[in-house]
Amino acid sequence: MTDQPTSFNVQWLQDPTAVPSPVNQVWIQGGPAAGQNATTDMFYLTLGHVMPPAVQPGSDQEAIAEAAAAMTLLITPVGRFAITPERLRELRDLLTVTLDQYDGQAQG
Repeated sequence: MTDQPTSFNVQWLQDPTAVPSPVNQVWIQGGPAAGQNATTDMFYLTLGHVMPPAVQPGSDQEAIAEAAAAMTLLITPVGRFAITPERLRELRDLLTVTLDQYDGQAQG
């Protein structure tokens, strides 16, 4: 008996009622390594959204700048993921291909 990998057919579920969440913030950090001299085996990816403060039309720019300096905008996490280095590289490659295609269409 050999230990050969088993393959399965997979398909993404399409949910027409799922509304995409806007994301304008990304945070990624390495997880703790298991044991001494070990490397990180998991990365933590958090996607979030921050809403800019409401500013009244015609507001004084100096007053806006002073108020902004004293305020902290909170980022609302909309998704948190633990991802292996291998899957993180796949995500990087997929993002690169997607952006290259987008850039090619935008220029063409």
